Amino acid sequence: MHGFTLSLTVNYLDRGIGDKVVTKGFLERAGRSVYFVRGEAWVDDRLMIASVQGTFKYAR
Repeated sequence: MHGFTLSLTVNYLDRGIGDKVVTKGFLERAGRSVYFVRGEAWVDDRLMIASVQGTFKYAR
């Protein structure tokens, strides 16, 4: 399934200094034509360095 970006916000919270960066994505809500997601980026599983929120429209 593909989607078009309606809105995308990225917040950079800290520098990404460390050994490993892990990203996590979450589907917050899915409607019939639009869905909402959020994500996080963590350094060494202890420091969140970025967060993202997006709104997307399904491409049919």
